[in-house]
Amino acid sequence: MIDEGCRTSDPAVLAIGEAASSRCVYGCRGTRVTVSRRTVFGRNPGPEDGAVIVLVRDDLMAVPDALMLSRATLRTIRINLGWAFGYNVAAIPLAAADTGEADGFTAPDLAGQSIMLVAPHSIEASLISRRLQRWGAQTCIVSDDDVAEALLPERSWHTVLIDHTLGTQAIEAFAEAARIHVQSDLQASQ
Repeated sequence: MIDEGCRTSDPAVLAIGEAASSRCVYGCRGTRVTVSRRTVFGRNPGPEDGAVIVLVRDDLMAVPDALMLSRATLRTIRINLGWAFGYNVAAIPLAAADTGEADGFTAPDLAGQSIMLVAPHSIEASLISRRLQRWGAQTCIVSDDDVAEALLPERSWHTVLIDHTLGTQAIEAFAEAARIHVQSDLQASQ
C-alpha cells in the first residue's frame, strides 16, 4: 500500500522511515526522511541511503522544523544570488567605464610626481601604483622599510605612502629618516 503511494510521480510525497533500508523509501520520488541514531556522518546521503533528511533524534516533531529550516536556507540562497547578480549587473559596467571622472571627481594631475609606496603586501601596492600611474605619477613599490630608507636619497620624492601594517615603530623611524633627508636637501640647496 505505502509502496504504491510512494511510487507515484507526485513530488509532494513525504516518506518517513525508521531506517535507510525501508522499502517505501527506495521507491519514493518526493522528500525522504530517515529517523536513525546510526547515521554515517561526513558523506552525502545518496539513493542507497534512502534519505534526503536524516533525523538523529527520535522526535518526529523535528520533521516540520527540518523542512522549515531547509526552505529558509533555500530562500536565503536565492536572495543572496539575486543580490550578487544585481551587484554584478551594476558594478561590472561601471568598472569597465572607469574614466577617472565620475560624479564631479576630477583625477589629480600627478605628471612628473615621484611617489614611493612602502607596503609589505604587493597586490594592494600594485593596485594603488597602477591608479597613480594612470594619473601620471612615477611610482616605486618597496616592501621593506629599510630598503625604502636606503632609497630616500636616490631622488626627490614628492610623496611617500606607508602601509600601517609595517608597525608604528617602523613608520616613525622611516619618518625621522625622511625628515633628516629633507633637512639635508634644504641645507644643500641654500
